[in-house]
Amino acid sequence: MNKYKKMYILLSVLLFSLAVTFIDAVVHPPYFSKIPIKILFFLALPMLFFAFWREEWSEFKALFRFQKKGLLISLLLGVAIFGVILGGYFAMRGFIDFSGITLVLL
Repeated sequence: MNKYKKMYILLSVLLFSLAVTFIDAVVHPPYFSKIPIKILFFLALPMLFFAFWREEWSEFKALFRFQKKGLLISLLLGVAIFGVILGGYFAMRGFIDFSGITLVLL
C-alpha cells in the first residue's frame, strides 16, 4: 500500500471520527438516531476508498474468507471480551447505579 493510500485512510478516519463526535456533542441526536448516522459515516469511508483504489478490493475480500483457525480465534476473543465486560459489571455494580444508564441513553 503506498503512502497516499495510508494518508487517505488516516485522514478519513480522523475526519469521520471528528464528524461523528461533532454530531454527538453539538446536535445531541437521540441514541437510536446515532446508530444509523454512525453506520452511514463508517460505511462511507471504505466505499470512498474502494471507489478511488479498486485494485485493493481483492485484498479486502480476503479478510472475509472463512477459515477454521480464524473462527476459533474470533470465538475465543469474543468469550474473553464478554468475560471482561461481565467482570467489569460485577466489579463496578457497587459503585455505579446501572438502572440510571438506560434513562440517560433515551
